[in-house]
Amino acid sequence: MNVAFLFFITKEYHAISMAHGNVAFNVYRYNIPGINTQLTDTMYALQDGRPALIDFDAVRDADFGPPDKPFPVNDTVGYGVLLGLLWKITHSLSFSDIIFLQILMYLIMIYLIYQIGLLLFASTKVARYATIAFLCYAPLIALSVHAVRDVWAAYGLIVLMYVIIAYLKNKKRLPFLLSGCIFFAFYQWIRPSLFLAVITATLALIMNMVRYIYLRDASVNTHHERERDQNPFAPRPSKLAEFEDPDKRSRMSAECNEAYRRVNDKVYLKKTCTIIATLWIVNILIFWLPFMYYNKAHYGRYFVSPAGQDLLEGLGEFTNPWGHQLSDEYVAQLIENKYGSKYGTPQFDDDAKKEFLRAYHEQPQIFCLNMIKRLPMLVLPALPWMFHAQSSYAVCMSAKEKLIHTITHPSLWFDFFARHVYVRMYVLLGYLGLGVLLWRRKYGVVIMIGAVLMASMAKLPSHIEYRYLTPYYWVLCFAIGYVFKEVRKTK
Repeated sequence: MNVAFLFFITKEYHAISMAHGNVAFNVYRYNIPGINTQLTDTMYALQDGRPALIDFDAVRDADFGPPDKPFPVNDTVGYGVLLGLLWKITHSLSFSDIIFLQILMYLIMIYLIYQIGLLLFASTKVARYATIAFLCYAPLIALSVHAVRDVWAAYGLIVLMYVIIAYLKNKKRLPFLLSGCIFFAFYQWIRPSLFLAVITATLALIMNMVRYIYLRDASVNTHHERERDQNPFAPRPSKLAEFEDPDKRSRMSAECNEAYRRVNDKVYLKKTCTIIATLWIVNILIFWLPFMYYNKAHYGRYFVSPAGQDLLEGLGEFTNPWGHQLSDEYVAQLIENKYGSKYGTPQFDDDAKKEFLRAYHEQPQIFCLNMIKRLPMLVLPALPWMFHAQSSYAVCMSAKEKLIHTITHPSLWFDFFARHVYVRMYVLLGYLGLGVLLWRRKYGVVIMIGAVLMASMAKLPSHIEYRYLTPYYWVLCFAIGYVFKEVRKTK
């Protein structure tokens, strides 16, 4: 299936990808991650409205000089730096390099999904079914063959999930956990919204630890059965010795269970605390401290974010009394005309935040209602397969206008079926699997899946684009795999 999608690689145009290409060119030529204004103007002139990205090989011999401004504060430079390092190896100056790297990463993720399934359920059947379900999650494949940074959030989450579960299950040691956390921290340079996953992973680990140690039944004799059914993360006990005397066997079994419980509780607590400490320390050292230093060096302040711009754009996602629109161009023009600040600068975001707070103080209920309206988009998303089909809808179109536009354009029928039927059926099947897991008392797996899904809520206060959600719903493949195993077992 992934090979089939290779035929759809078109290097479709995305403005943010062109900006990352600018960074990559400067890394390749000058070893400086920044933006060159003259290079930007030249590439946009060459682009000339074409739907496909123009490779920077077209300006290979041009000399624009080193970058003259930092990367805009509404994103991080990681994707551009990675592309620039690839160009240093291949010397191609083509976006195809990053697309083929993403395809290679996707193939590696297939192997990791299978390994996670084995660790969670100790069943090759569930692991196989989960892997097949992952392969059927077409939106992630579509994201992998486009030169956009969002897919790296999925790669980071899969790597983090694998190293955490493998460490808890005694399959890997601390150096392996440390290396996985380091990779995850580097992924945040590509997609900084992954930091919410650090918080949700921490909460999931704490919840699982509390449930495992403190919320067990009073009966010690049922400990092994309860542990096997409810906690797929915990290491398994060794087989108890056989005794001829039934009373002695029962007494010794209870004593062995109690002794094992005390030792295992300490081990599990230690492992959980080690994971949480490693995850946070590595993120602070690899991402947050360098990120603060980069911001101070380029913007004169330690913390920068596009929060103000995102929140202001979010007011325009639905009908509002101020006439705001969900558009970068609209917000850029509004703030520049009213405050005089330039798009992508820290001052621009500060001014956008002022404009948002002014509107919020006037009618705070609109902000709250907008978040409520976004919840159905999170619960049952219509994730994109093809970006060119999604981009044919005008931002200002209502739901009725989009439906009419789809009916009158046969080329959009496949996109409508894929997003509104296939993907939503996939998600509903995943929710069914979560219900079965709860019924089977697989609480640890449900907590893990819930932690990944909760990480998708990073954009709930501002606005939601479905490509932001695509890197998260793959985790339902484990619930779907378990459902298929249960169905096969009943036949």
